[in-house]
Amino acid sequence: MIVFYLIGLMFATLGTYLWIDAYQFRNRARTIKGKIFSYDSKPYKNGHMYTLVIQYRDQDKIFHFKSSISGNSREYKIGEDVDVLVIDGNHHNARLKQGLRPFLSIVIDLMGLLFIGIYLMSTFNVIALGIAVVFVPLAVYMLQILNRRHNQSIQKEFEYERNEEGVVSNVVMDDVIIENATYDETAVRNAHVWMFAAGV
Repeated sequence: MIVFYLIGLMFATLGTYLWIDAYQFRNRARTIKGKIFSYDSKPYKNGHMYTLVIQYRDQDKIFHFKSSISGNSREYKIGEDVDVLVIDGNHHNARLKQGLRPFLSIVIDLMGLLFIGIYLMSTFNVIALGIAVVFVPLAVYMLQILNRRHNQSIQKEFEYERNEEGVVSNVVMDDVIIENATYDETAVRNAHVWMFAAGV
């Protein structure tokens, strides 16, 4: 039964972290209009996994990033308008607004609480309850710190590229909105987004 408890702690921590991260990002970010530029397609089992490549303009510069949301179908049309969230000038951490729905994070959280509840009801372990109450908030806080440091390291890489190579973010294309274009793997860097699960 201890396995239920450990799985519950992991799910409760992950779900809570994803929900809080999405909520905070939405409150701090500004919305910019963008377009679906292309899809990155990779073989997966008997089909393909498709990842959105999004293009948007900010202060007369064009930026591209990959959404961390992947699926086995093409939900959006090339050239379709979407909303992009950006905090200040941190384009390395741009996110698709439609990808910040908290549904899955809440489901993960509830699953974690269910597993913890099953363990507690079968053992009546008050100490385990106390550990869960302390562990989950502490683990969420640690994940936030790790994510903040990760984003800072990406920002340094972004600034180095911009200063030394004259490149702004991952822009290597002409300053026009391109529709129905072929995606070039070398043209677009992968956006490092923790919120992959919260967007489904």
